[in-house]
Amino acid sequence: MQRLLFRTVTLDTCHASGVTLASCSSTFAMAAALERQSLVKLCSGETYEKAQAILRLTKVKTGVGTGYLVAHPSALPGICAYLASEELNNNEVSQKAAVASACISQNDFTKALSVVRQALDSTAKQHTRDLDYRSLIGTYHVAPAEEALEWMREAESSIPKVDMLRMRHQDSTVTCAIFYWICQIMEVQGVQEKSLCQNHGVRLPAFKSVMKALDKECDAVAGRIKYELQEMNSSGAPSKLRTRPSTSPQKSPSKSAMKARSRDVTPAKPLTLKRAVVAFSHSIDDPDDTLLPETPTKRRRVESPSKPGGSVLTPAKRTRAPQSATHSVTAFEQAVRGDSTPRHEQQKSAFSIAISSGSHSSLPGPSTPRRSRSQPSRLVEESAAMEVDEQRSEPAGPPVRKRFRPVFLDQRQWCSRDPKLAKMWDAAIEHRTGMMELYKHPFGQYRPVVTS
Repeated sequence: MQRLLFRTVTLDTCHASGVTLASCSSTFAMAAALERQSLVKLCSGETYEKAQAILRLTKVKTGVGTGYLVAHPSALPGICAYLASEELNNNEVSQKAAVASACISQNDFTKALSVVRQALDSTAKQHTRDLDYRSLIGTYHVAPAEEALEWMREAESSIPKVDMLRMRHQDSTVTCAIFYWICQIMEVQGVQEKSLCQNHGVRLPAFKSVMKALDKECDAVAGRIKYELQEMNSSGAPSKLRTRPSTSPQKSPSKSAMKARSRDVTPAKPLTLKRAVVAFSHSIDDPDDTLLPETPTKRRRVESPSKPGGSVLTPAKRTRAPQSATHSVTAFEQAVRGDSTPRHEQQKSAFSIAISSGSHSSLPGPSTPRRSRSQPSRLVEESAAMEVDEQRSEPAGPPVRKRFRPVFLDQRQWCSRDPKLAKMWDAAIEHRTGMMELYKHPFGQYRPVVTS
């Protein structure tokens, strides 16, 4: 209809300008013949037929009032032949040959080509506005439909910079390429590359470039789809396929019971360990506390029977620890002393008597009989510790300092010569001496002779 309207408008223009109908129709026939002639020069066969179809559509889409006006209509045959060759991907018509046939400059050809592309792309967008994965799955009867839809979306999300691909090659191209790629993996019959592109107005070079991107970036997705298809075919239950990745392998009842038992037991272990550590720390710290005289408040805190929960150890256990420590200290004392002098023994007895008298006078009496039994062992410990400290505190002679660093060592480098250079110098002197013994001094004849 648009074509007839365009021809009617053109005829009205011819009548208004005073041109007869016969001459106007002859002009149209001559223009069509010139277009066919230029197409025959550029291409042949399938490319020629495709170029004619694109040329007819381009004339309608770039006419008056369409918004896509071509400044050089004579370039349309070359542009359409180039687009046909590009769509068929046969490289029969190059851009250089199309520019030569249009008889215009390269810049004008590029502008006209972009206008024609925009006009044709607007038509393709109108046809493919409602194109999506679900409509393609329903058109080609792909089963299982839900799994295929999920795989297509997964493949699209795994392509890096998919938005740039959609801007570069249109949404319909990317959608059809992903649909065809998934159908190839699922081995769906009846989906062919050329028919899919022709039915939805997708250019073949762009379609193949998206397919290359899918083959390069989506290997993991393809392997997962093949594995799930094998599982689906073996089990025959497609509903279980979607929930398989989220489930974990089942465990045997015995292992789960053992693990549950271990979970019940493990919280109690840190408590017992802490109690043991506390008890051990008390047993270690008690001998140190008994070495020093305790204040009345400390004795009441430790020995008060009203607070049995303040310490883990019983009083009986607390008395055993100082006794064992006393035996170990006395054994160490005998090993260190060897044969001690009577003077040390007198000092030891005098010191022990002084400490015992001082302690009895300053400290109050024991509150319980159990504490009074541990008092002698404490005195022995204090005397032994003081004797060991006395032996250690015996003054020794001042340490002898030996100077091993030579004097002016840091300045010796300024008066020294390189060892390699000194060796070469000695060799040169030896060689000179040998040569002078053989041939005498070279300047000896020039020396003045001193006569007496």
